[in-house]
Amino acid sequence: VNVESASCPVPPPPTPAPPTPAPTVAGPCGQVASFAGDQLRIPLAGLDDVVVDYRVDCVAKEIVFTVTGQSAGWLSIGFNTGSTMVGSDTYQMWFDGNTAKIVNGYAVGRSNPTAAQNEDVAVV
Repeated sequence: VNVESASCPVPPPPTPAPPTPAPTVAGPCGQVASFAGDQLRIPLAGLDDVVVDYRVDCVAKEIVFTVTGQSAGWLSIGFNTGSTMVGSDTYQMWFDGNTAKIVNGYAVGRSNPTAAQNEDVAVV
């Protein structure tokens, strides 16, 4: 008896789709156009707290700070990737009569900041 065996090829199982990669997050903005940060309250002796609010505009690549409160002099805020004042991008704020003033500076040490090369600040 001559028996021919026919073989039917069995297709391999389908290849699963690769996992969907997580969206790339570019800094704190991620996929949002803008966001508001946490409010910062700074207590001053004998005066009401100074309140700092900020809003990040991820599209324009700007941060708008609103500083509210009383001051008997000036207020300064600085930004640095390190843990000291040296190398900080600083902003000094005060009133000259009824006019708000702000100066952008650069901290080179334990002294008055020098003027920043780019004045990227405005009183609004």
